[in-house]
Amino acid sequence: MHSLRTAPVPERLADAIAQLRDIVVELCALVTKDPQVFTRHYALIDANLELQGRDAVKSQRQAELLADILIGRGAEPSMAGLASQVALACYQAARRSAEGDLRRLVDDTALAFDRVLRLGEGA
Repeated sequence: MHSLRTAPVPERLADAIAQLRDIVVELCALVTKDPQVFTRHYALIDANLELQGRDAVKSQRQAELLADILIGRGAEPSMAGLASQVALACYQAARRSAEGDLRRLVDDTALAFDRVLRLGEGA
């Protein structure tokens, strides 16, 4: 995964989110390579409240790992934490908007990040 290589120190929140965009979009592409497995996985989660809780915990752990990547690149920890939560929200919003169409998940995830990154422009 090329996105985990070193990158410039993210000085601004937007820089940190942009760096995570590349990683999360690439991860989406990887996890949707086998649509049947991905679809079956989330069908089981959506049908079981206990699995939904476990998935939420797992998602938060993934956000922590994204923050750790940014911290490793020199980002301030509170900014890294906020950027990782925004990244998680972008993925979750894309998963909802894709409505189970895995062909849309990667593009919808990238679009969610792009919208967040344009917030100051009135997006």
